[in-house]
Amino acid sequence: MVDYIADYLENIRSRRVYPAVSPGYLRNVLPASAPVDGEPWEDIFTDIEKCIMPGVTHWQSPHMHAYFPALNSPASLLGDMLADAINCLGFTWASSPACTELETIVMNWLGKMIGLPEDFLHRPGGSGGGGVIQTTASEATLVCLLAARTRAIRAVQENDPNCLATEINSRLVAYCSDQAHSSVEKAGLIGLVRMRYIESDSELSMRGDGLLEALKRDRAEGLLPFFHWQIPLSKRFRALKLWFVIRNYGITGLQKHIREGVRLAQKFEALVLADSRFEIPAARHLGMVVFRLRGENTLTERLLKKLNSRGRLHCVPAALHGKYVIRFTVTSTNTTNEDILKDWAEIRSTANEILDTTRSPRARVPLAAIRRRIRGILMSGKQFSLDSRMDLVQDSDNSETIKKGSSVSKSGSSYAVVNGSLVNVNDEDNDDSTVTIVAANVGFPRSETIAAIGHRPYTGDLPPVRVSKKLMKENEEDDDKRKLCRKCGHYSKQQ
Repeated sequence: MVDYIADYLENIRSRRVYPAVSPGYLRNVLPASAPVDGEPWEDIFTDIEKCIMPGVTHWQSPHMHAYFPALNSPASLLGDMLADAINCLGFTWASSPACTELETIVMNWLGKMIGLPEDFLHRPGGSGGGGVIQTTASEATLVCLLAARTRAIRAVQENDPNCLATEINSRLVAYCSDQAHSSVEKAGLIGLVRMRYIESDSELSMRGDGLLEALKRDRAEGLLPFFHWQIPLSKRFRALKLWFVIRNYGITGLQKHIREGVRLAQKFEALVLADSRFEIPAARHLGMVVFRLRGENTLTERLLKKLNSRGRLHCVPAALHGKYVIRFTVTSTNTTNEDILKDWAEIRSTANEILDTTRSPRARVPLAAIRRRIRGILMSGKQFSLDSRMDLVQDSDNSETIKKGSSVSKSGSSYAVVNGSLVNVNDEDNDDSTVTIVAANVGFPRSETIAAIGHRPYTGDLPPVRVSKKLMKENEEDDDKRKLCRKCGHYSKQQ
């Protein structure tokens, strides 16, 4: 297993970041019931690669940019292995003294590393400070809310001992930014505490004056703006992991890692800003950049869906003031400059595909439809309307200017443009002779000429359309029997 883990992390770049599986895929490959007899480890290892890995989102991949850093390191892996080997349950000091004391020590280390005041630290003899390792950030948020709620209730009951905790709880209000994570709202729901969301500023930060205004307003309405350690009783020996990591990397090593993540995010930010098709609607914070395609939200949404469906990198969306954005976070300890450049190249190429498919398609009229429209034009008395004046030139696909009164002659028939009318100079009737329509600059832009046939603006080259002379002669004979619609080139028989 140790070798497998080492190989997995070493070759993780070769794996698809986001799995290409559908919900319920594992039920189709694993038995519905547990095996009666034990199975050899060789079979279990085979199923890891065959069944488990195809459905794994590889959070340690350098191309994983979703959510937040879920960092790993050799020191952390070794700490986890030792903690699992010891497998103690530290619900009291007596149940595992080392588990309890090591956690208080490393939490003090961490508190000092991030500059917390002494009041936030564990102190011998007991104090109001201290920290505890939680399972997740959501659980930590809930613990903070419950601790604040308990403290607020006790403060009110000190002044009014007859006031019930349930009554006090109904008047409590917690405050957070309108950009706070959903786990904050979840904590309020679980703790039965109403949440007041403070509107953020243009930098998506909560302002102190906005918070003070909300506090004054709630106090005027009789509300109460407002020491549990953790939710579970028992806990794992998680402090070993943190102890190993801090000792192995040291403060300078951890600082170097954080700064490298910020530098890579700055590099990605510069790449995005250099492409005018993209915008960054909010300031970069540490190792996270939010970006989007300019224009409708659907463009960015389609971009993200296509990126994730390909699995070469993985990002998640967010909403900022009604704008659909993509969150790009540097999450892996192994991410390099080359990884950022590769991911940006993937984003740009995918954006090219998205934008190409959203542009107005070139007018492509079937050959049969073009022939019908030409017949209609010819039936109008061989007189082209001003907005659809074209020249018929035999076997030519150039766009040279043909002046009125000039003639064009090539092997076969010759034609001249006289006051906008097509005149057949050669009376030879050869059924195999054909003519080709090309745009000629007769006092108006080429795009207008082509638009008259294609019903929409068209800036490309019009493919040659060949029309037999016999067909032209038949059209002239039926001229009196048909009526042309000069807008679309269709014709109908006159009644």
